[in-house]
Amino acid sequence: MPAKLKRKNRRKEQPELIVLCDISNSMSQYTQFLLLLVWALQAKHRKIRSFVFVDRLEEVSHLLQGREALESLRFIGIHAPCSATGFTDYGRVFVDFVNGYLRELHGKMKLLVLGDGKNNWRNPHVEAFKEIAQHVGDIYWLNPRSPQQWYD
Repeated sequence: MPAKLKRKNRRKEQPELIVLCDISNSMSQYTQFLLLLVWALQAKHRKIRSFVFVDRLEEVSHLLQGREALESLRFIGIHAPCSATGFTDYGRVFVDFVNGYLRELHGKMKLLVLGDGKNNWRNPHVEAFKEIAQHVGDIYWLNPRSPQQWYD
């Protein structure tokens, strides 16, 4: 006997996303693509906060709004000064994030890190990254380098 299935219409929840994007020299060949990805994510979803960094963390959510932002993506480091030394410092960025934004995180958020993880022999401040991990639901790290180069 045929039956008629009834399904609940599930409400699609917009993800709450924090994006940290490395725009250092070691990432220069990927930066334009990654910033375009961040722009597209931000255009699609409302609950996204976007940051760029080299050795300083700078929020760029406001700079990535609208189609006109596409024209200035390659100049984002000028509009959002995020480098004092020119050498990537993930540890300092994680500490700065903890100090400035940890209280705004919650378990439904997801963290997306876009970068190669090169820390230039500086303190990685793993404890700061662990603290961030305890306050978000999931962490995704997209590293464009091959796994053989991750520990160079």
